[in-house]
Amino acid sequence: MKFAGAVLLGAVATACAPATQKPVTDKPEAVLQAYVDAWNRHDSLALDSLLAPGGVHEDFAWGFRGEGPADVRAFMRDVIAVSPDYQWQLTS
Repeated sequence: MKFAGAVLLGAVATACAPATQKPVTDKPEAVLQAYVDAWNRHDSLALDSLLAPGGVHEDFAWGFRGEGPADVRAFMRDVIAVSPDYQWQLTS
């Protein structure tokens, strides 16, 4: 019975462990598209896997410069609060 309890406890611990974030891709174009898609979905949590801790997002129109996912998440929330229909589109 102790063995079954240990196996169950191990399974629960494994299921609750945070998943390691895999890079989206090695291709810069695909990373950029995933970043734009995250913004268009208003998916601030996706920024954790798309931005390096020191990654910089600059938006001259909004007067914003942020470093890392936490700064950009806060900026995303501000932009969406003011302009909920905000959409990016890559053209070239």
